[in-house]
Amino acid sequence: MTVFAVARRKPTLKSAAALLSLSLLLPACQNPNVGAGGQPLTAEQQAMRQQSQRWNQTAATGALAGAAMGAAGAAAFGRGNTGQNALIGAGIGALVGLAAGMAVAERNLGFEKREASASQRIQSAQQVASNLNNTAAASEQVAKQNQQRLARLDQQYRAGQISAAQYRSQTETMRQDAELMRKTAGEARDARQRLVASAREVPQLMNEEAKIDQAQRRLEAAADDLESALRRVPTG
Repeated sequence: MTVFAVARRKPTLKSAAALLSLSLLLPACQNPNVGAGGQPLTAEQQAMRQQSQRWNQTAATGALAGAAMGAAGAAAFGRGNTGQNALIGAGIGALVGLAAGMAVAERNLGFEKREASASQRIQSAQQVASNLNNTAAASEQVAKQNQQRLARLDQQYRAGQISAAQYRSQTETMRQDAELMRKTAGEARDARQRLVASAREVPQLMNEEAKIDQAQRRLEAAADDLESALRRVPTG
């Protein structure tokens, strides 16, 4: 059933909000051990995804809150088809809520909390540096494994054992891996910049700056290597 069909049935405010909430929650219900195309994830791939999951959960919470507020607001100001207005408003609210959720996620870095003691902020910075380098190590392993898999797939393709479509289908999860590496590298870059800013208040935080910078560079290098290997996959 399409969204327009749902709208013609004049859904209630409750059903409209519930429909959007379900769509936002579905990704969290997916099997964490399976990647794109139903391909099983390796231990390293699972580790990378677990590291990013906390950011996604925070964003989803903000999106759900925004959906509820948007649906209520649209229903209050809309006339005629209250259910349809609620559904549209919920969609707009979800986008606003998603942005708010990401802002909340960005504030989750403990070393920025001025109400915390200097030792607590230093400990938080150490944890951030450790987490990022653990993710970088997993990313390097994933990139290496994927390059080996791509080499085997390339041999099979050139030997006529698999088609171009089969080749591409086996690389869908690899492309997700590369995207996740880029995303985490961006988060590392942001964390380093904010650490430097916080170090004006707690100079000892700078002891972790080089470690976070190293994690960022490792993540970028892993993404570069994997993306380079993926360029040889046939496009047609």
